[in-house]
Amino acid sequence: MKEEFERIVNAVAEAAELRPAQILSRRRFPEIIDARWVAVKLMREEGFYTSRIADLMQMTTRNVNHILFSVEMRLSLNDKALGNILEGARKKLRNR
Repeated sequence: MKEEFERIVNAVAEAAELRPAQILSRRRFPEIIDARWVAVKLMREEGFYTSRIADLMQMTTRNVNHILFSVEMRLSLNDKALGNILEGARKKLRNR
């Protein structure tokens, strides 16, 4: 499961043109937050439990649930920045 976590974080980092360490950091720049949220969404799609995502991302389960809700809301409103990172990361995951 740790390998899948690293695979997802690396794909998101590449799609967002960031380093994996930036996604896992506490930094609050919008582009880093978007990438972090996409990583959480992709982990959930891959079957990670919210408690496991929280452990791996060093956040609370409540934060993970908030992120999952917020990502869906932003995507339903056609948020281009978030959608581009998500699609880019999905493409990179399919090619690995």
